Amino acid sequence: ISNIISFILGLIVNYTLSKFWIFKLSKVNSNVIEFLGFTCIGLVGLILTIIVTKLFALLMSDFTNIYQITGKIVSTAMAFFWNFFARKYLLFKK
Repeated sequence: ISNIISFILGLIVNYTLSKFWIFKLSKVNSNVIEFLGFTCIGLVGLILTIIVTKLFALLMSDFTNIYQITGKIVSTAMAFFWNFFARKYLLFKK
């Protein structure tokens, strides 16, 4: 439950910051559609994080806990770039 709550709150904060500070112009006329698109992109980033973390767990399970740290770093970086560039090119104008 805490992961769901933190994801939702993080999504709202990220959307607010993205909309009013990072990307000022939208390609979408409806705020509801824009937020739904923002949410879908975030969910893809979340799924990407889970998949990459699990792959590292499977591939590096012989290396004690180092796979957790390495997998989380790699998956977080991948999700960050996915979220930023997908939102930049699909939802917002420069």
